[in-house]
Formats: sequence, structure tokens, C-alpha cells
Amino acid sequence: MNHFPELELSWPLLESDLAIDSDWAVFSVEYDYGESAAIILKQTAKGNFKIKCALFDPSEVNVTKALTKLGANSSGQICYQEFDLRTHYRPTAADRPLDGNVFCSELQKILTSCGKDEASIREMATLVFGLLAGYTSQYIYWQLAKLREKITDSNFRAPIFTARYTQSAWDVLSEIIENICPAQYCTSQSDRFYADLPRVIPTPLHAQNLTDKIALSVRYINDTEGTMKTLRSELPGQYSGAVVLIDGNGFLNAQLAEFQKHNIWCTQVFFRLPASKMPVDPLPLDARILTKCSLDWDGTLMQTAIAAFSKIHLYKKKKFREILSSAQEKVKRYSSRHSSDRLIGQKKDKYIQLLLTIECFADFVASLPNSPSRNELAAEWSYLLLPGCCDRPRQTCPLEERTSITQADYPDLWQAGMERLFSPEMLHRYQAVGANEICDDVFPDEPEQAVWGYWRNVKKYGKRAGFRALYIPEQTLYDHFDEIFPILCDCYNLLKYIRKHAPAYLHTAKTANLRVACDHHRQTPCIILRIDDIPFLSQDAKQHIEAVFTYIPGSD
Repeated sequence: MNHFPELELSWPLLESDLAIDSDWAVFSVEYDYGESAAIILKQTAKGNFKIKCALFDPSEVNVTKALTKLGANSSGQICYQEFDLRTHYRPTAADRPLDGNVFCSELQKILTSCGKDEASIREMATLVFGLLAGYTSQYIYWQLAKLREKITDSNFRAPIFTARYTQSAWDVLSEIIENICPAQYCTSQSDRFYADLPRVIPTPLHAQNLTDKIALSVRYINDTEGTMKTLRSELPGQYSGAVVLIDGNGFLNAQLAEFQKHNIWCTQVFFRLPASKMPVDPLPLDARILTKCSLDWDGTLMQTAIAAFSKIHLYKKKKFREILSSAQEKVKRYSSRHSSDRLIGQKKDKYIQLLLTIECFADFVASLPNSPSRNELAAEWSYLLLPGCCDRPRQTCPLEERTSITQADYPDLWQAGMERLFSPEMLHRYQAVGANEICDDVFPDEPEQAVWGYWRNVKKYGKRAGFRALYIPEQTLYDHFDEIFPILCDCYNLLKYIRKHAPAYLHTAKTANLRVACDHHRQTPCIILRIDDIPFLSQDAKQHIEAVFTYIPGSD
């Protein structure tokens, strides 16, 4: 199956189609949102045309009045033409056929680009599948209408996002969108009308109408010169099956309101535009999380795949009813488990739309060579978007292959870190300390080598038996987290969880009275590991520990 359909113009450009065989022309454009607009052109003595006026309510009566006012009715033949607009995607120079495993790997880079903790993953999942909803929203609307589902203001259009403005957040989000979404433009039949559709619209340097950024150009042939000419009109282009990021600062609220009204099948991301100025409740983005984005994925690969995905409609009525029921059940299950974040009203509608987009996208990706199963993909992405909405399919795979790290992963992550602490290359980082001996920050004979922890004998106290221990200051754990644990996450939450669900080898005490100078002791937050209760020590580690404790004098 060919997943890369031709991305060039659907309507071939023929010079004969662009010729205007009369002195006057009325060209009307019909938009997706049900309205239309028109321009009236007049030919000059040199064969060029000029736009005499634009009509945003081109009824027959209004066109007739405009032509009469311009003196066209008495001048002979008038050329009338009607056009539709379509969005297209610029071809990308993909250097290889798309492989399912390769694509899933790149998508995982995007989803984890701000971190693998639950909050960061969910933020990126909401953004990524919200962007993809720009390509599926019109199709989802048609399917909902066929099933006679209730259509609301929030479930019939693509998502609208809003974010608090900082320059770094704007720069990062611009890069994210331009490295995920394909470049786009719109044309009419025969390429008569054309407009670039920028994915990112920044604040204008000077006062400017938003329409100027996306204005339609009209093309015609000058019969006298035999050359193609282009005129810039006042009519806006149309984003349909598209994505755009807009900095609302510098544009009039009325212009932004018109843009939102006229581009309903386009995911819109706004900076510096209040939620009160939007037609539906927007989905908020956390700029603090987004600024951590690593931007390390293959943008060309993503753009090529998404352009292909946007061309494919997958579901018959019966199949769509099934995935709709599944999405509704996931939202219900998530809300029942998160009483403080229940999905109701417009928010519920929007997350159902995102889950439906996930189902469509999972089918597309699963049809590529060497891809995981579509059910596994759909469940994994749904879980990342709404943790707990379904059973997570990849809980048993290696830590490095898990897309996100949640509390369910903490025991595995903790053990991996502890195994690392007792690996051969780490054992030399700990200092053997006897009773009343000073715990140094660096090794006395190697001052460039920091001490990470302390081997100590803990003496018997009351009914508590003595034990051999390794003390690791909590600050050391935080400072060297990426060297100890295979995956980054919120280290404070990890330690909090492990203390609450402590393994047998983790001592209950949370601080240690460490002697840091001859006359000074310091209560230091530590993790205290009971060495003889650790089940995963290697034979080499055990031999090293035996040798170390042979030379530790005294006890606490």
C-alpha cells in the first residue's frame, strides 16, 4: 500500500485555464466554513487586470450592484468563475522509505523531549495529538454527523491551544511545530488562487492586518504580452487540515476572532490572546515544560509521514462507532480515577477528539512496514495522554524502552539505580569510616575525587541488631541522578515514593549524624542501605565489601 501519495497540486496548472477572455471578471471563492467572497477585476489597455473591489457577501444582488457602480454592466461580456480552496503540503526530501520502527522511535523522541516524568509526557502528548487533530477534525466531524452524535461548539472544530508568552517558549514552540507539521499552502482549481499558509505567524513589526499574512493571490495570463501575472487580493487564504501558531500581540482582537471563525479545521496555538477572546475553551500549554524540549528528532521524517497521514481516511461507519465508544470509555475511566481533574463539558469533548485522532494515527502507523500492532500503539498513546484511562501495554518492557516513567515504574527504576551504585566502577567512590572518624567530602589522597558515600558499621541499639551499611547523602543522589539511574525523572518524587514503599534493605532512618570535622557533627539527610539485606549484589561486589569492612575499626 502506498502511504506517500503525490503531494503536489491536485489541480494541474494550464495556461489556457488562466486566460480571461473578457474585459471584466468576477471570481468567487467558497470557504469550508460555508461562506464565500469575491473579487471583481477589470482589464486595462495594456492587457493587465486590476482588482477593482472585494466582496465578502457576494450574493447575486451585491455583485450586480458592484458591477453597476463600477460601470461594467454596459461594457459587454463579463467572465464569472467559482472556486474552492484546498490545503496542500510541500514535498519533503525524505532520504529513505518510512519504516514503522524508525518512525515510532522518532515519535518517542518527541513525546519524551521534555522529560520522561508523567507531567512532561502528558504535556507533549496533548500538544502532539492536538496538532494531529488539525488534520483529522473535519473527518471526525463528518463521522459524528453520520452517527447523529450531538455536535457541539467544542467537538466540531480542531483544538485551540493557548500558552503564556515568554520569548524562549515562543522560540521552542515555533521549532516544535515546524519540525513536526509539513509546510502548507492553499490553491484553487487551475491554481487561479494561491496563498502561502505560514505555520508560524509572529508579532508584526508594524501595524498589519492578519489577512495580509495569508492573503490570496490571483493569477491570470496577459493576452497582449503572453505572460503570467499575479495580483494580491484582500481575500484570506484558508487553513483546512492544517496547523498554525500565532502571537496575538499586534493584531486586533476582531481580526483574530474572524481568523478563528473562518479556520475551524485548523489547530490553532495562540500566545498573548486571552481565553475570553476564543470561541471555545482552549487547552492550556505549560510554557515551563515546553522550554525544556530537546528538539532532537528527524523533522523531515515527521513532516513526510504526517503529510501522508493527512491524505488517508480509514474508517467506515461501523468501525468509527467502535473507536468512538472506546474513546468515551477511556475518558470515563480517567475521570473516575482523577477526581481533581474530571473531564466534563468542552474539555471532555476535546479529549474524545484527541483520543479519536490517536486511533486514526495508530492505524496509519501500524500499516507501515515493521510497526508494532495498532492496538498496542493506541493504548500506549492513550495512556500517555490520559494516564490510567486504559491498561498500559508496555509496562514490562526494559526501562529504557518505556515512553514515560510513572509511579508504577519507580520500583524498577530504583532497583536499577541501586544495582548501579554497587557496580564495580562505582565501588571506589565510597569511603570506609570507623566510629568517630571524619566523613570527608573528598578522598584525602585523591582531592580531585569526591566522596559519594560512606561504608559504616551500625552498632546494636536496644532490640535492633547491628548491621553493615552504605550511607549515601540525598544531595549526592540528586547531584548525580543521571549517572546513577538509567532514566531521568523527578528525583524528589522517586525518593518520596521509595521511602513510603521501602524495600527490606532500605533503613527507616532518614538522616545520619555524620562527623564532618574534629569538633562538629552534622545531621545529614541520607539513604541508608542495609548491605546484608540486598538481594542483587554480585559476587565481585560482595568480595569488595568484605575486604572494606575488614579494615573498618570500631562501630557507631
